[in-house]
Amino acid sequence: RQIALKCNFRLQPMAAHLAARYHADHERRVKMAIRVFIKRICEDPSKEKELFSLVRKLRSLVPQQPGYLSSKYVKKTDHPKDIVAISTWDSSEDWQNWYESEERREIQSKIDAIPGVKTTYEFYEDIKIE
Repeated sequence: RQIALKCNFRLQPMAAHLAARYHADHERRVKMAIRVFIKRICEDPSKEKELFSLVRKLRSLVPQQPGYLSSKYVKKTDHPKDIVAISTWDSSEDWQNWYESEERREIQSKIDAIPGVKTTYEFYEDIKIE
């Protein structure tokens, strides 16, 4: 009986730590990460260099944003004019804060000003298929 009490006493702080960790993991699962597909179509190949220069500026800023997790860039194999950035964020709120930021809007306005370049956004969240 005395040994059991000592074990309970020693495990109590550990149980509190595990409960806090479980709660944090649960919150993370409830607040699913989102993926933003940013599609840019560049109709004029001579404008790609200008577009890529501005995209590199965005890429240099985005990792410092709260909630940013990762991104990668892909080009459609049968339509090389279609370039997609797949950006992963902790939450839609984190993405929205970045989307509305002055620094992003300033660079995006320069992208929008390039003749023949069109940008669209699509949003997805991770799901489990069981």
